[in-house]
Amino acid sequence: MVINISNYPVFMRLGYYPAERVCGQEVLVSAQIELAPEIGSSDQLDTTVDYTEVLGLIDKILGNRKTKLIEHAVWQLGEALLTHLPLIFSATIRIEKPLIPNGIAKGAHISVQHTFHR
Repeated sequence: MVINISNYPVFMRLGYYPAERVCGQEVLVSAQIELAPEIGSSDQLDTTVDYTEVLGLIDKILGNRKTKLIEHAVWQLGEALLTHLPLIFSATIRIEKPLIPNGIAKGAHISVQHTFHR
């Protein structure tokens, strides 16, 4: 069983350059969360991972946080999901940063992705 969260917007103060952390920006968080195969055999919320709890954890870990590296933000979120939600077997986290300072990216979006396993 897999839960997919796509392009969840989170305001962060993310970037290596100080101006990025002062102004902040919206990033897009996606997660592919793999659960145990038997998840879903019951119709009770306490037998699965509540995706609203996942979204709340994303907001808690990343929301309005000052972080220099997008890689570090991905790492923090992946570790938090495995620590706080024991029914998660693995989680692939992707954070997309649509705005790059000084016109460096010429409209490209930058993202970093990593898979975490229990």
